[in-house]
Amino acid sequence: MVMNQDDLQYILKRGILAPSGDNMQPWRFKVTESHEVELHVMASLAHPFFEAGKRTLYFSAGCVIENIRLSAAQKGYRLNPIYFPEASNPSWAALLCFEKDRSLKGDDSVIRRRRTNRKFYHWNHKVHPLILSQLSKAASEQEGFKLHWMAEGKSSYSRVCQIVGEADQIRFENKAVFEELPPAFRFNHKGAEETKDGLDIRTMETGPAGPFLFKLISSWKRLKLLNHFGMSLQFNLYARLQMMSSQACGLLVGPNYESLNFLKGGELMERIWHEITRLGLSLQPMESLPVFSLNLHLNGGKDFNETQRKKVTKLKEELFSIYGINQERCPIFLFRMGYADSPSARSLRRPLESFLIAEPVKPDIKISEIALSGTD
Repeated sequence: MVMNQDDLQYILKRGILAPSGDNMQPWRFKVTESHEVELHVMASLAHPFFEAGKRTLYFSAGCVIENIRLSAAQKGYRLNPIYFPEASNPSWAALLCFEKDRSLKGDDSVIRRRRTNRKFYHWNHKVHPLILSQLSKAASEQEGFKLHWMAEGKSSYSRVCQIVGEADQIRFENKAVFEELPPAFRFNHKGAEETKDGLDIRTMETGPAGPFLFKLISSWKRLKLLNHFGMSLQFNLYARLQMMSSQACGLLVGPNYESLNFLKGGELMERIWHEITRLGLSLQPMESLPVFSLNLHLNGGKDFNETQRKKVTKLKEELFSIYGINQERCPIFLFRMGYADSPSARSLRRPLESFLIAEPVKPDIKISEIALSGTD
């Protein structure tokens, strides 16, 4: 169908408010004459370690699709996505088709309110168990997926916090992982405004010392030296404290590591994130262990040393055991949740025009050295 041009622009602008690793926004749109939209992912905005078969890219593309579904409903259109329409081109994630449906009603204001919150949460403001149950029920509506919770106060919660901290520590002890993080940082507001991507240092919520700290460790040689004095352990403890200030740790799992599950997992997680936002709760992805597990499964963990491979395997197995999850299942998304003050800043987005392309993304595009190590 031919869609009103203003409506299409509105819908796509809401689509790009989705989260992506390091806020690198790795999506491109090709609009057809009939106003169908080809959604492509850009492997050039992912490092091989985190790209891992494009799964992290598909996850973020799924988040885009969910935003588009909600904003399309706001404008009276039903979204009918066709996933991976061209098998020979894995960069083409979906063909987005629309049909007019005046019966649809939607409120997409939540899309603008959704954001990552890395602050310490309100320690004593508990989340009602009914909320966790309702969110889990919503997740189970997608066949093959399940959202598991570990609430603060449970006997195993402290160990979950430790597991998350130990996984984060590996991020700062592995050169291949760490060196992809500094290029994503925007150390001042001017830098963030110029690129409108990457991570505004204010979103890290590390206070006035944040820019100095991350500039200090931006060199792997310096960080490696500082690790001898316990620097990586400090990141472990910081992540653990973040977790301890939260009221729950959620883990979304899918049936296996197939590409489609990451695309649909992204849709599902963005839907859950929207609901969490509507409830006045905050969320921060704690994705080190799921991404490490993905790399281990798809790439054999070739960028880890033997000690780190064993560590990642052990942490994933223990986490799944605590949650009571079959070890064959796939960790899609791990996050902490709770009540918190508003974030100090939000990540920006590039102009819509920068996402529009005349020709589809080629499947053999070369991978660059920019990382997708966090989600924002």
